[in-house]
Amino acid sequence: MRVITVSYSAFDSFIVPGTDAKELSQLTSDIENGEGRFIFCGLRDIVAEVRNDVELAESTMATDEADLEVERRTSTRLKSLDSLADEFAKLILKIKKMKKLIYFKPR
Repeated sequence: MRVITVSYSAFDSFIVPGTDAKELSQLTSDIENGEGRFIFCGLRDIVAEVRNDVELAESTMATDEADLEVERRTSTRLKSLDSLADEFAKLILKIKKMKKLIYFKPR
């Protein structure tokens, strides 16, 4: 089962679920590669947000701490227009490749 979140608002409240830095790093890697159980479609660059917070937490905590907790996002990052356009183009190509053009009706 996959959880798909779609939000084209810069002010949405979606937070990548995860209990510690290791789990968050794995989840964001999965999201970035289009794998795993979470898919996020939107304006926010949630991968950059999480990576920034994990790095910040790691730099302020003891290096020997086993479970580094990262519960909140400290900033909101938005994707660039180029990034959004590239994402859209890749998804259209994927839809065509999967022969799911029935979702696009000519006007």
